[in-house]
Amino acid sequence: MRTAVLLTVFNRPQTTARVFAAIRAARPPRLYVAADGARDAADVESCAAARHAATQVDWPCELRTLFRERNLGCRSAVSEALSWFFAQEAQGIVLEDDCLPSASFFGYCEELLARYADDERVMSIGGSNFQDGRVRGAASYFATKHFHCWGWASWRRAWAQYDGALASVGETLEAGLAALRDGSSAFPRYWMQIYRDCLAGRYSSWAYPMSLTCFARAGTGRETLHIAPQVNLVANIGFDALGTHVSAQDRNSAMRAAEISLPLVHPEHLVRDVDADRYTDRFHFRIGWVPLLKARMMRVLAP
Repeated sequence: MRTAVLLTVFNRPQTTARVFAAIRAARPPRLYVAADGARDAADVESCAAARHAATQVDWPCELRTLFRERNLGCRSAVSEALSWFFAQEAQGIVLEDDCLPSASFFGYCEELLARYADDERVMSIGGSNFQDGRVRGAASYFATKHFHCWGWASWRRAWAQYDGALASVGETLEAGLAALRDGSSAFPRYWMQIYRDCLAGRYSSWAYPMSLTCFARAGTGRETLHIAPQVNLVANIGFDALGTHVSAQDRNSAMRAAEISLPLVHPEHLVRDVDADRYTDRFHFRIGWVPLLKARMMRVLAP
């Protein structure tokens, strides 16, 4: 393996140790570990344990750390860690402390980082697949409009476009969402509400601004793609009481990480899979479910 890895951690030493074990097996030449500070006295011990679990490097590897003394929160801690990482690396792989990758995830990322390094359309390489076993095309992966953060890889050139404060996103966001709606009037409404909630401070998320940045980029007329594997390569093991944006009841808590065959089979042309995106909109983000359920209830209750 030749690619650097960024691991972001907080106060979950058990999940951190499992993710670190997967990284250790891959043996990256450089490992960056970024840790947010404790929120209060109750966090101090678990934060220290997570930092310890993430830094037990016993292979030829340069270890670099960014350990915060105060708590920044998920949005600032992770986005600043990513800026720190990409300031030093032209490309790299990113894992959070609850995103457990399969062994082939690293080779998958490396191969695609090299292949699409100069393709300005491609903003990220994701490790998640939310197609519930549906195969999209004959290649090992497909292109999507969605950024997925549960184990991913990217380039400095892509992260440089991140607008965490959403300062300029509003100028082209509506046009981008309209271009990517895929026949759904609910899609723009859903993401415009996310945008408004982010501006109002209702979400401590760095990933929503990344998605919105990419959607707004599409509104400038620039094709914007992300890559998703044909099989799910990362299991989110953080569906418990400590999870920031997840719960144990989430349907994705049962997703397991599979292996993908290497070297990869590449598509002749990288084109967004609209059917896959419609499926993700409908069954992962649940876009359009509330009106549909309301309509069904009205039919049932109608005299």
